Amino acid sequence: MNKDLIFQIIDWQEYNERIDIELETIDYKTKKPRIIHPTRYFINLYGRTQDEKSVILRVENFKPYFFIELPEDWKTSNIEAFITLLNDHLSRKKTNATILNDDEYNEDEGYKRQIIYKFVKKHKARGFTAGKLFPFLVFFFDDTYTFKTLEKVFNEDIPCASGNPYKGKKKFQIYESNIEPYIRFNHIINTDTCGWIKINNYETEDKEYTDIYAIADYSELERYESKNTAKFKILSFDLECYSADGSFPIASNLENPIIQIGCVFQKYGEKDSYKRVMLSLKKCDQFNDVEVFSYETEVEMLLAFKDLIRKEDPDIITGYNIFGFDNEYLYERVKLFDIESDFCQLGRYMGFEDKKSKFLIKNLSSSALGDNVLKFFEMNGRVQIDLLKVVQRDHKLDSYKLDRVAEHFINQDIIKFDGDKIYIKDPKEFQIGNFIEILENDEIEGIEHITDKIKILDINHTDKYLTINKHYDDYKDLLSLKDKCKKYKASLVKDDIGPDEIFDCYRQGPHERRIVAEYCIQDCVLVLKLLNKLQVLTNNIAMANVCSVPLSYIFLRGQGVKIFSLVAKFNRKENYVMPLLKRAAVVEGEDDVGYEGAIVFEPTVGFYEESVWVNDYSSLYPSSMIATNISHETIVADNKYRNLPEYEYKDVTFKNNDGSTTTCTFAKKKDPNFEDKNFGILPQILMNLLGERKRTRKLIETETDPFVQSILDGKQLALKVTANSLYGQLGAKTSPIFMLELAASTTAIGRYELELARGFVENHLERIMKNIYKNLDNPKELDEIFTKELKDKTGKPNMKDRDWVIASVKNIFSKYTINPKTLYGDTDSVFNRPNFKDLQGNPVSGPETIMPAIILGQLTSKLIQARQQYPQELSYEKVFCPWIIVSKKRYIGKKYEEDNKKYKVASMGLVLKRRDNAPIVKKVVGGLLKKWMIDLAKQEGIDFIRKSIYEIIEGKYPIRYFITSKTLKGKYKGKRLDGKHPKGSNCTTFGTKCECNGPWNWKDVQCGIAHVTLCQRMAERDPGNEPATNERIPYVAIEVNENSIKSKKKSQGKEDKVLQGDKIEHPDYIQKNKLKVDYKFYLTNQIMNPTCQFLEIVMKDSEDMFNEAIKNEAFTKIGMKQSNLNNFFQKKKVIYENENVYSETKDSDSDESKGSYRISK
Repeated sequence: MNKDLIFQIIDWQEYNERIDIELETIDYKTKKPRIIHPTRYFINLYGRTQDEKSVILRVENFKPYFFIELPEDWKTSNIEAFITLLNDHLSRKKTNATILNDDEYNEDEGYKRQIIYKFVKKHKARGFTAGKLFPFLVFFFDDTYTFKTLEKVFNEDIPCASGNPYKGKKKFQIYESNIEPYIRFNHIINTDTCGWIKINNYETEDKEYTDIYAIADYSELERYESKNTAKFKILSFDLECYSADGSFPIASNLENPIIQIGCVFQKYGEKDSYKRVMLSLKKCDQFNDVEVFSYETEVEMLLAFKDLIRKEDPDIITGYNIFGFDNEYLYERVKLFDIESDFCQLGRYMGFEDKKSKFLIKNLSSSALGDNVLKFFEMNGRVQIDLLKVVQRDHKLDSYKLDRVAEHFINQDIIKFDGDKIYIKDPKEFQIGNFIEILENDEIEGIEHITDKIKILDINHTDKYLTINKHYDDYKDLLSLKDKCKKYKASLVKDDIGPDEIFDCYRQGPHERRIVAEYCIQDCVLVLKLLNKLQVLTNNIAMANVCSVPLSYIFLRGQGVKIFSLVAKFNRKENYVMPLLKRAAVVEGEDDVGYEGAIVFEPTVGFYEESVWVNDYSSLYPSSMIATNISHETIVADNKYRNLPEYEYKDVTFKNNDGSTTTCTFAKKKDPNFEDKNFGILPQILMNLLGERKRTRKLIETETDPFVQSILDGKQLALKVTANSLYGQLGAKTSPIFMLELAASTTAIGRYELELARGFVENHLERIMKNIYKNLDNPKELDEIFTKELKDKTGKPNMKDRDWVIASVKNIFSKYTINPKTLYGDTDSVFNRPNFKDLQGNPVSGPETIMPAIILGQLTSKLIQARQQYPQELSYEKVFCPWIIVSKKRYIGKKYEEDNKKYKVASMGLVLKRRDNAPIVKKVVGGLLKKWMIDLAKQEGIDFIRKSIYEIIEGKYPIRYFITSKTLKGKYKGKRLDGKHPKGSNCTTFGTKCECNGPWNWKDVQCGIAHVTLCQRMAERDPGNEPATNERIPYVAIEVNENSIKSKKKSQGKEDKVLQGDKIEHPDYIQKNKLKVDYKFYLTNQIMNPTCQFLEIVMKDSEDMFNEAIKNEAFTKIGMKQSNLNNFFQKKKVIYENENVYSETKDSDSDESKGSYRISK
């Protein structure tokens, strides 16, 4: 007898396969008997054991199924007659290939089958029915071909049999045919999709392509609990390509071969690689710890790459931009040499009749990733991860080049500089021979590059310093060590090599090819470093487990499928079934949300030196859904289920976009103890996610193993993200769980909660505190106050916080009076000003107010709880001192949390955070805010702006300060550049000229968007090296000859209009062709407005200092006398009447409010 097979799953696969059983049937075409081999449905699980053996488990005998709802008055005889009719209907209905994918159609399945069904009773997950069970038929299938065939039948009206109570045709509602069978199987066995599994009854077969090949019945699989993690094998690969003519390599050109393939192997959970391989076209010298294999032909090298994958058998294959470049280049070369059948055997299971790995092109659009085209080989049992796509999805960066991504994430704080040594916190991030750059990280202005690349010559791990090839004297003048806002980092960068150098090295010989190979391996290693640093596997395995989907779904599918699986699993557990929704047609440009969104209070614009405290709702939308029991099966649609004595009902009213209102009613079993079982499905899911997150975070506190800590942290993050994503899927028309009423009701409750918080702060907080303070010597009255005002989440008296509340109230009122006002509110947070005065009635501001404001934030959290619905919680979050707010969603302040001595500068929505602004904007606006926030020097801030305008005019800033970047999307609206009707398009215009507004591919559209116009120009200049979709495009505004541009356009038959796209260029092109930066553009279009929005808080006519500079002849001809310039820049001085708050708005609905000031000239 076999011992238990225990392994951790890494991938799932479903398929249909012919079996060795002969069946006699009647051919539906010839009506003659014939023998067939039917197909059956199988699932493969791929994974690895604790002792690192690879496993393929073939799961047999699981039957895909779905449900149809029956009329409630049908009896057994009706069902039997219906099944007879259905069998007859199917036997006469040809199994038409048009209802299946071409590669799935199997003509042998056209024979008549006996339908396997079962009568069941289930709850409907649509509309409140007070726990009633409804009749359903569940249909079971041997394979997915017949599954799809019968599903198509039920999508049509079906003629009913005689004797049935329905004459003519009837449409039956299908339930859960959109749950993929192997996802449902996972729900049934209740194992994590990337978890451990145990099988004690199985058969094995010897297969050369895996260590263990096992076969088991689906009922033999069971969940296995283990804290361990399998050492999954990871392959990071990278291609180097050659171009015969020096242009960007085009794979279809025979003379542009792949010249090297770098491969680095590592095990999950380990920091270092265990194998490095370089495959080289032509002889290449050996180097370091890399196994170098040289080949005379490209075909030999390509097949060696395939063999290496099969031999090492990696579970994960990764790289940088492999879905955009590497995979497609490989495929084009393989096609060119006609070796597809030999090369495309990249999967783990080789038992299929057709062993070839298909090359797939998949379009994926999402809010996180934008428009994407993913190109990859289908490799069963291997999860493919393009790190570029992961970083683009999870992080907002200025640049997604590998070099810049590494620099952003792999860095260490510099403690001190000493000669040729840099002391850092932890040198483990770096290796001898690596290159670094020194970055200046200003907490207001952001990050700036200080040095060029510096080589690490030695590392001292004991004293924690790097020895470098530069001396401190070489770059000390670039540092501002006395500026307390600035910190310095040593960031890892690539020692890169340009395309021309690669081509030259390849042509020269083995030694030079080794140079290219070293760079290639370096990139492979860097990808693995980033994979570890960002915890990509850890976090995404956790997400897959939380949502019960395969790991590959996290990288290749959108958000909807994850939430759908989670909801479907919970519905099954509670005996609910979900109807198949008709997929809504999404109109281009139409908003999914047809109801009033989140609330944002009009801010009281100003500069506050007094502390402002912030309270924040913990998980507002999940808590709102729980509080009102919002779920598909709790919304009351049928009046006969209203006012049942054992249920409580809550109404929610929301506004629609057309101005009308809708009221929804939600039912819940009466339960004073708030037991999970009495809530709806969605609230139970949310309570489960949030509760598990809370438990996981507690485990992190006691765990000592850093790797296990990272796994737990990935899990708690996945739980949080999933809980917050559930609401979004309710409002998405394409979602399988879409229900507008649920999403709109959730938002309406969120709006109510924020209004409740403001009302409490302004109308109740001071009153309750005063009541406590004046009754400190009256125990009876104090008891009554606390019984009413101090409660826990469940509404029970909260006596454990009583003493703390009394001490806190004493602390405040022994020194100050308060008059709290809410200055601003956004979705789930309220920003409150205490209006402190000392006991003599004088306003109090500055650092003295930080600790009292922290106490007020905490008191607000405790005392408002009595007014909250379970499980809502308004938590204390932070205090700002000082704080500047210029408009909705745009503010900055020094943020304190629990310690009134420790702060971080935090901001939202400012130009400092916008990636599509040039760095000069951050430099100027950031410099102003630094004077105000850190130095509290108001006049110095204004003087700094005047000086900055002068320095920009004089061209004192290098070009890097003027680079803007924007993301290039795949498609844009607009007319076609060529005016032609594209092949295969659904063009709605006729005639010789296409007048459709698209959207069209960015290369073909005439849309007027500046960076798109530039990209079209770049593609025209260098066709093979055109920008990639979703890439951030850098550009700089330049001075141009507008008449020349108009003349050129006219000669090309275009409209002679100069657009912004004509006045920008790529930085490299500017420097190469010595073009001039248009400084005026930056002053007027990027710097002036955001700067003046801040200045307007403290002075009038702030635009004047810009306008006067722009009008001055010195702007175009730097011939103005220095004395005149000095007079201009010292022209005005601001005098403030109110030294504490520079803008005081009495009416919070006005965003034009200004404070009192006067200006002397």
